[in-house]
Amino acid sequence: MINKQLIFGKQPILEALKGDVKLDRIITTKESKDEIIVQIKELAQKQKVYVQVIQEKQFDNVLYKYKIAKNANHQHIVAFQSLIEYDNLEDKIPHLYEQGKSPLVLILDGITDVGNFGAIARSAFCMGVDTMVISHSNSAQINEVAMKASAGALNKISVCREFSLRRAVEFLKYNGFKIYATHVEDGQDVGTVDFSEPCAIIMGSEDEGVSQELLDKCDRNIRIPMVANFDSLNVSVSTGIVLYEAMKQRKLSHSKK
Repeated sequence: MINKQLIFGKQPILEALKGDVKLDRIITTKESKDEIIVQIKELAQKQKVYVQVIQEKQFDNVLYKYKIAKNANHQHIVAFQSLIEYDNLEDKIPHLYEQGKSPLVLILDGITDVGNFGAIARSAFCMGVDTMVISHSNSAQINEVAMKASAGALNKISVCREFSLRRAVEFLKYNGFKIYATHVEDGQDVGTVDFSEPCAIIMGSEDEGVSQELLDKCDRNIRIPMVANFDSLNVSVSTGIVLYEAMKQRKLSHSKK
């Protein structure tokens, strides 16, 4: 049985973009001057749908993974329907300020494991994160596995998807946010950082951590102090610990007002 989240073929994908169907991403195999492909790319750009161009062999792997027959009329293009509605960061932040909030934003840099992503969303929702920010091109796909791992949180928490996390960070800084990035080797203990002000916390992948591009934009690196001499915690666990500290401080700050 073909995954109902999938749409394949040029015309069906074009009609989906023209209609009410929300797409998460589109995968194709080559740059093409085909008129329909050009229309698809133009509409995708307007709707902030990421179009990924991959090699033929990689596309065969996609067909195999999602049980699409090689002889199906896929025309070397597949689209994934979005399971959630994405917010626009530039609209979301002013709205949070208008509500009188001191916003807390969680930025996920290179976290591609869907299980971890879902677990992080669950913690973020429980700990009072106002919105999560992810990248179009280097983030876990929000599929059924991620939705299940989130225990429904992805249906409730705001998610903003950006083409450039660097620009997202710059936008947040311009709007008065402090930017904190987790860094195992060189960071200030999370218990000594002031999370009560408008701030964004960046969590990086387990393999690479936060990218240097984003580290260079941060106000401060933070870390979780540990007794055992061990490399690191699972990223979803680490995120939960950092967010708990932020929530604790924010509740205390709110009670004093």
